[in-house]
Amino acid sequence: MRVSPKTIQALALFVADKKEPRSYLRSINFELQLERTILTATNGAALLTICIDEPNDKEDTFKIMPGSFMKSEIDYDVTRAEDGKVYITNGLARTEVPQDELKYPDFRHVIPSKPAENLVHKSYDPELLMLFKKASKLLGGTQYPVVHPNDIVDIGLGNVVGVQAPIRVENIVNDVAPAWLAVGEKK
Repeated sequence: MRVSPKTIQALALFVADKKEPRSYLRSINFELQLERTILTATNGAALLTICIDEPNDKEDTFKIMPGSFMKSEIDYDVTRAEDGKVYITNGLARTEVPQDELKYPDFRHVIPSKPAENLVHKSYDPELLMLFKKASKLLGGTQYPVVHPNDIVDIGLGNVVGVQAPIRVENIVNDVAPAWLAVGEKK
């Protein structure tokens, strides 16, 4: 399957840092389906999933750390060879990508499939929200990220979905202007 360097750069924004003990959070998950490829990266607090609508010869799943991709302006070819090893080919360079046996978390359980049932005030980490803005720019998006009440982050691209976990959730108690701001009655 072919993947652009900008797609890898966008996903790499959401990969956990090297201190993270769960190695699968330091990788990009490749899920090859017959009709499409779904790429996912998460650091545990934010998640980015990108769908590439290109057919694959077979179904497969593997993980690749972003550092395995050399800097490039041309697309990467990512394949699993007959020997079972995963390779990244970029121009004339071919690199084997080591695989571990750890399973990538089922990210589909994190992505809401229906609207929020009750509205609450939520606080989000602005630094994580800026990752979505950077990803949007890399992927050609033109809108600022919008966080929906169900935590889905929309960056204006139909093949991309993001999720950001709130850092604080509070029931809505008072959603009007404070009393000290009230406009006085005219006499």
